[in-house]
Amino acid sequence: MASDSNVRLHTLRCDGGMTANAFLMQFQADMVDVDVAVPSVSETTALGAAFAASLAVGFFKDLDSLSSQWKKAREWKPHMGSAQREYYARHWAMAVDRSLDWHVTEPSPFEAVRMKHVRSGSSGKDLEHMEKPQSTASSAITMRVAVVVALAAVAFLSGRRSVSSR
Repeated sequence: MASDSNVRLHTLRCDGGMTANAFLMQFQADMVDVDVAVPSVSETTALGAAFAASLAVGFFKDLDSLSSQWKKAREWKPHMGSAQREYYARHWAMAVDRSLDWHVTEPSPFEAVRMKHVRSGSSGKDLEHMEKPQSTASSAITMRVAVVVALAAVAFLSGRRSVSSR
């Protein structure tokens, strides 16, 4: 992240349900090699909306007065050595490379049944019981958008020394 954004993180702030997993928080601290902090309110989506509204109506005068409301509940410090971190990062990159540019050459069971109904002119009402699989392409696009948004946030917060991730 530091090389992509030219910002050296000192703390990575995390929120959401994943913060309940101490192993995951420690692993993040180890892999990013910075402290990981979680807020006292782990589910901050609604809180963020309330903060934005309170800023808009003038309850908080600026972002600094609003950011002072964030309270740390717990923090993890990195303990992993650089050789182990590089090993994990290298193997993660290899796994990602192996997962790219593949596609399914035959339709899923759901798609095969749906196409049969389309060809026959059927209404497809009997398809409602089948669970539609999530599109792999859609998931990949969602992940790319999330990465771009995260990098934009890092760029926006470049004057600050902590970045929140969700």
